[in-house]
Amino acid sequence: MNYYATIRFTKGGVQHSQAIALASLYGPKDETLYKESCGTYWTAQHLHKLVFIPVKNIRQLVMMAPDPCYGLDHTDGTEKDRWYMMQKPGAGLFDRLGFTEEEQDDVDGNQDD
Repeated sequence: MNYYATIRFTKGGVQHSQAIALASLYGPKDETLYKESCGTYWTAQHLHKLVFIPVKNIRQLVMMAPDPCYGLDHTDGTEKDRWYMMQKPGAGLFDRLGFTEEEQDDVDGNQDD
């Protein structure tokens, strides 16, 4: 997610608000690399498109980082726009400390109301 915001609008004479997030879009993962890595290497092309989505629809946060390794063995035209997926930074620390996902949300300030 790039940004979060709350929008306010009137619908049918009633005021509403909704939390939204601005998200980047990525293409499908490279299936061959994913299978060869036993599901540990997830790389996709950044599509350079942004969309707004309701925050309540977010199921998981991950980190997408530039993937310089993809271009070492692949020259399919997408090697300069490849990004790889990692687990949400810090999630492993919470697991080791014994926090549940709900408790992580409380600490992160992302608890749904």
